[in-house]
Amino acid sequence: DLGSLLLLYTSTANAAGLRNLVNQADVAAAFNIEFSCLWQLGDVDGCIDILLKTGRTAEAVLFSQTYKPSRCRDVVGKWKEGLEKSGKGKVARMLGMPPKDGEGDEELFPDWEEWVRLENEGGKGGGLSDIDDGDVGPGESQEGKMNGMADSGNVEVEAEA
Repeated sequence: DLGSLLLLYTSTANAAGLRNLVNQADVAAAFNIEFSCLWQLGDVDGCIDILLKTGRTAEAVLFSQTYKPSRCRDVVGKWKEGLEKSGKGKVARMLGMPPKDGEGDEELFPDWEEWVRLENEGGKGGGLSDIDDGDVGPGESQEGKMNGMADSGNVEVEAEA
């Protein structure tokens, strides 16, 4: 049972098992299992390829824009091409194309080059960013703020046995 193997391999972080399961799921045309395995392995390109192979081109565009901007332009091109072939040329012309080498819809994607740069950096050297300024508001303790809850002063909660 492929679903059970997926659960077993993901819960035990068995990368080799997941890689093997990708092949088994592909043969069985269990593309949801194949996609999940690739996602767990961090194979974003493989995930995009599965979406394209199964005709989920719009989802592939959104996925690539989010996780692999460098592939998005090609995927949008495939989407537009597919729409043109199916007689939906007007819709295809309405789709924005990420910019590259002076071509594309830069006004629709003003930060595109930054997104691609961040993808290429891949988290190198950054570490976590502290977005908390450390200020504690009225009626809050630092611990309460960290837990997302306001400190209500004298209220105590006791657990009943």
